[in-house]
Amino acid sequence: MTTPRVILALVFTAACGFAAGCASHKQIPTTQNAEENLPKIHWQDQALEIKQEPVAVAQGSTPLAFIFATGGPIRVVDLTSGVTIASATVANQTLVRVDDRNGVIVNKVTVAPGPLPAGHQYAIYSDPTTANVMRHGIGPPAAPPTPPIGGSR
Repeated sequence: MTTPRVILALVFTAACGFAAGCASHKQIPTTQNAEENLPKIHWQDQALEIKQEPVAVAQGSTPLAFIFATGGPIRVVDLTSGVTIASATVANQTLVRVDDRNGVIVNKVTVAPGPLPAGHQYAIYSDPTTANVMRHGIGPPAAPPTPPIGGSR
């Protein structure tokens, strides 16, 4: 009676060995294989016909102030003389002040020291710098921007 048990054990062992041998021939996923299976990056840009122009966000005599909800490049112009007296790149939620005695202050940083000429009119401009395009597609995440003047506290 031990013979059928021995034969059954040998058949079972051979079947397991055969299955394991076949399984070892499967392709093991590698980093290179994974990258080949990712979708290709594709961007489609469409130019917009609207021309971007600087926008005066605050204008008048001193003291003059504006809080930029969205940061970006700004400049302060003396409208009376037609001269740009300060320019900077500001962060979100940044206060820009123009005052006769202290000059132009971005949050707590003086970018154009005073005193400024009394009685002049000033304007604070927001200057667009991004490409005026509509972009659609799948791509890698963008790199974080460098912190501008007056960044988070």
